[in-house]
Amino acid sequence: MIEISIDEKRVEELYKKAVEEKLEKIEHDRLLMSSKDLQKYLGLSYPTLSELFFHDPDFPIIRVGTRMLFYKPEIDVFIDGWVDEVRNNYNGQAKNMKISVNKVSKARKERSIS
Repeated sequence: MIEISIDEKRVEELYKKAVEEKLEKIEHDRLLMSSKDLQKYLGLSYPTLSELFFHDPDFPIIRVGTRMLFYKPEIDVFIDGWVDEVRNNYNGQAKNMKISVNKVSKARKERSIS
């Protein structure tokens, strides 16, 4: 006769892990993000996001009443460009040098005019 034993704690751990992974994927795949989602997605605090991005007219914000939403594909494109700009022109020191995106955008526009 074959005996099968099930470790209930292990089954519960595996189940919880699978559920957490699925929830993370759902959260990751969302296209519209709140400012809290954006903070988590970019790993930046709200004051840092505000200082670096929110005052830049090119930063993709969707306003719904007083709420700000962010379309993930546009954020990805903007951040890729911003990172390249900071790396290539500011030695990767955006925060340490207090360089805001407004300054980066202004420099970008000045270079394109010249």
